[in-house]
Amino acid sequence: MTRRGRLLVTAVVLALAVALTAMTLGPIAAARTGHAAPIVYTVVTVKPGESLWEIATAATPDADPRAAIDRIVTLNQLSSAADVRVGQQLTVPTTPQG
Repeated sequence: MTRRGRLLVTAVVLALAVALTAMTLGPIAAARTGHAAPIVYTVVTVKPGESLWEIATAATPDADPRAAIDRIVTLNQLSSAADVRVGQQLTVPTTPQG
């Protein structure tokens, strides 16, 4: 086998080893750090003057509100974060407390 061939085989084996390690250790690390908390959904009614930022912050206080807002927009098929009305019921992801 040529030098280039040996380098290619070594690179492929190394890449597979890294991928296997990441797949094995990733869930373990997530479980240890608590980032794998289950997501629960609730229905929230939009109050006067309330924004998605406030709803997302209240529903997921330990998370980045921008991620929760993106999820709310997707779950409720909104055209944008500004597309909410007073009295509208929204499905919102929450992180369980306790």
